[in-house]
Amino acid sequence: MQGADESHVTGNFKDCKMWDSLPNIKVPTLVPGVIYDEMNPVDMKKEGQMIPKTTGRIYVLKEAN
Repeated sequence: MQGADESHVTGNFKDCKMWDSLPNIKVPTLVPGVIYDEMNPVDMKKEGQMIPKTTGRIYVLKEAN
């Protein structure tokens, strides 16, 4: 669906414009993110702010020794 990897969207999602649809989500939604996530933290915050019933969290996970 996405493509060869997360950095090169060539599949069905290549023309997806999700931002305009986010305010239409009517169920409580968790938008999780982690410190080394592929998605930009600014975009994660924007995504969380656009969904009406959102709880957003950025998790910092400690690396295993």
